[in-house]
Amino acid sequence: MTKHYFSSRESSDFQPIYFSFPFRELNYSWIGSRGVFSSKAFDKGSELMLNCFLDEHAGLKGARVLDLGCGTGVVGVLLALLNKDILVTCSDLSTAATICTIKNAQNNQVQGKVQVTNGY
Repeated sequence: MTKHYFSSRESSDFQPIYFSFPFRELNYSWIGSRGVFSSKAFDKGSELMLNCFLDEHAGLKGARVLDLGCGTGVVGVLLALLNKDILVTCSDLSTAATICTIKNAQNNQVQGKVQVTNGY
């Protein structure tokens, strides 16, 4: 059976891929991994969804957000970074994806606001 980016993967599958991208006038350095969705660039769908959420819910306070199928954590980590008053839970079936998310939360200093779980 062929593995897809949504297949369960072992932590040994984590092979870092470093990239950067601009978002809302800032540049971010990011870590992806082979087999994890959008590991070489900030995908347009995530960018659109994140922009819509931030525009619609500006000033949201005390909310908890679930990023299910978080991949590299770009949506959850940026939400936590750009909105100081929310907590985010990021979850993915792929261990490589959750490793990426943990590292990206640490690199962006929001690990206290982003909980990462492996599995659904």
